[in-house]
Amino acid sequence: MKLDNIFFISLVVTLLTGCTSTGKHVVKYSSEHAITIGYHGFGILPIVTPEARDTAARHCAEYDRKAVYQDVTYGISTYELHNFTCEIDRVIVTQEN
Repeated sequence: MKLDNIFFISLVVTLLTGCTSTGKHVVKYSSEHAITIGYHGFGILPIVTPEARDTAARHCAEYDRKAVYQDVTYGISTYELHNFTCEIDRVIVTQEN
């Protein structure tokens, strides 16, 4: 195999693996009522990762609350801020006939 082919294949593999992973997840803000998690995304549109959801769920569980995804803030770069609120489980009461 030519050296040019090896270089090209290595370059393609490096670029593809770089585009399929997100950056380190960082808790930017947290309280009993909310948590914001930031990281560099990998796509054109922001996507909340399972790691971000799990981090929010564990945080809210410390306060016996449930993590509820609210929204995302992003700008020109790939950095995304995903916002969750920590809500008390709601009880829905229905009337029986």
